[in-house]
Amino acid sequence: MKTRLVLTLVAASTYASATNISANLTVDNGFDYYLSTSDSVLGNLIGSGNNWQFTSQFTSALTAGVTNYIHVVATNAGGPAGFIGDFTLDDSSFQFVNGTQQLLTNPVDWAFNTTGFGNPYGTPSSEGSNGVGPWGQVSNVSLSAEWLWDGSDLTSPGPLFFTTAITSVSSSATPEPGMFAPLAFAVAFLARRRSKRA
Repeated sequence: MKTRLVLTLVAASTYASATNISANLTVDNGFDYYLSTSDSVLGNLIGSGNNWQFTSQFTSALTAGVTNYIHVVATNAGGPAGFIGDFTLDDSSFQFVNGTQQLLTNPVDWAFNTTGFGNPYGTPSSEGSNGVGPWGQVSNVSLSAEWLWDGSDLTSPGPLFFTTAITSVSSSATPEPGMFAPLAFAVAFLARRRSKRA
């Protein structure tokens, strides 16, 4: 019974330290935002938006120990089109393709295609940084984030399939500080139990 309690405490501590991703994004005109553990699979729907003047905000847990992918399916209802966003990780167990815990929309770190995830990707075109016309400044998104779309057709209705990877950092195998207390308890319990048997 006590051994089961120790393992439960350790497991609970590990779960509590899951890496979360915060996303602030919008698309002119609408989007569905997913997290996936395979770049060829759509993944789990995190949220949607259909008003580019409103920045949608989401926080979700990543799947530990594997590469996660941000998937954004973007559509345009007419006129200019664009996708802009600001993404942040809450610890260093994972990193974006730029090697940090913050990622903005830009044509270097994102890829897209017009046929679906897992198909050959191209490089999106930048339509300018947050604040550029016709959109003006979008709230809760860094001024350095760029509006992205298909450079061959900046008014394409889409859908466009935007992707970027979030990789697990190998050093994340080191226990989180919150795990030390349950681990110390487990070691002390097992040592005490072993000394009673001797």
